[in-house]
Amino acid sequence: MIKIRLILICIITVLAVGACGKKTPPDDENLDKLVQDSTYIFSGVVEKIGEAHMDSVPVNNNTAVIKVVYIYTPADILGDLTGRQVTVQLQQDKAMATGDTGVFFTKGWIYGKGIALMEVGRMKEEQPDTFKPRVAQSLQRKADQQLKDRIDRANVVVLAKVIKTNELKLKKPLPISEHNPHWWEAVLQISSIKKGDFQDQELRMLFPSSNDEV
Repeated sequence: MIKIRLILICIITVLAVGACGKKTPPDDENLDKLVQDSTYIFSGVVEKIGEAHMDSVPVNNNTAVIKVVYIYTPADILGDLTGRQVTVQLQQDKAMATGDTGVFFTKGWIYGKGIALMEVGRMKEEQPDTFKPRVAQSLQRKADQQLKDRIDRANVVVLAKVIKTNELKLKKPLPISEHNPHWWEAVLQISSIKKGDFQDQELRMLFPSSNDEV
């Protein structure tokens, strides 16, 4: 069997790639860098310094308990944490004190009875009505660039319809793990080839049915 890298796209997504060529406003270049490096963006107020709200979190002078005030990333990433406490490991060169506010750019760190995050950047407090559209545009540029990168890496890009899915039956079971990807097989009916040389009308591909990011 010939092994290829494959990416499936829809017409709307393909059109979105055209936005990758637009020049980013200078004021948003730093914002784009922070968005690129983070997965969870929120505004909050520092309630405690040198403490954590979870026993499993190692604590030092840069550990802070922060109350989430406003969420800028989609709530389905970590759920709606508005009004709740999270523990954040702050950057060492950006000290904060109790009562300080800001917009925190973070990524996941420790998950348990609560959530602990690792700070990758910070901006001063902004009005959500004006800042949220800027974050949304930056998130879209991030998604467009990720799509473009995947298309550039792919050997074949097709426009196709999924006509059947089946759980993959392996001859030799994989080791048991809570992070098992649970591979499934999809049968695709190809309507057009966007990149590469592929002659068949149908294609089979594997995909993980698990949403586990680990």
